[in-house]
Amino acid sequence: MNQVIELIKKNRTFLAVFLFAFLIRLTANILIKGLQAPLMNDAVAYDELGRNLLNGKGYILSDIGHTACRMPFLPILIAILYKIFGAYELVIRLFISLIDSLLAASIFLLGSNIYNKRAGIFAALLYA
Repeated sequence: MNQVIELIKKNRTFLAVFLFAFLIRLTANILIKGLQAPLMNDAVAYDELGRNLLNGKGYILSDIGHTACRMPFLPILIAILYKIFGAYELVIRLFISLIDSLLAASIFLLGSNIYNKRAGIFAALLYA
């Protein structure tokens, strides 16, 4: 437990950047898009591929037949998340928000290591 507390104290800025970025994305999902907003563009195809994988139909899109023109990682991840949490689009939106927030925090680390902490914070805020 003490190691976890020390790790948090050591990486407060990393956690702050992560939480700030996540709150921005969470706010965007709730206020701007709305929790029940329909999927658009590529998200529709990825969701369909994930649901088809989950339901045992294979890696297919209904509009183009038995082949798919999308990379397989995200649809597989979507199928796994749907299997664990249920087939709710909100689960995917929150997961993508978490991953994107981790990217913002990673940009902070990269900027801090290459230049300094101030540059890392600035770069992360620009991304967030």
